[in-house]
Amino acid sequence: MSVEAGYMKGKTYYSDLVPQGEGKGSPYNPELYRLANHVYYNDTATKQDVFALQKMLVGIGYLDGRVSSSLDSLKGTNPENSMTLGATYRYMTNYAKEDVWNSVKDWFIWD
Repeated sequence: MSVEAGYMKGKTYYSDLVPQGEGKGSPYNPELYRLANHVYYNDTATKQDVFALQKMLVGIGYLDGRVSSSLDSLKGTNPENSMTLGATYRYMTNYAKEDVWNSVKDWFIWD
């Protein structure tokens, strides 16, 4: 028996573990953001990349590990109906400002 644990809204997947409006409960993780960006935007992402991303998204509740497709190493092909792509999009959207800041903060001289 499969567990239904969330829903798609547009391109975004909301797990029941981290419902809409509660997406920033975990700190920004530059490694997760880099991997999310790689998997979401590149057809060259391997199954190992996808699985590593899925494990990280399960770890922060963006995917539910009780759902078999949360850890299947498949990213899906359509952001409109893929849990993995939807959760990835959610993470990137929620942490875009932090990622930009992380990439430019060393350009400044702090006195």
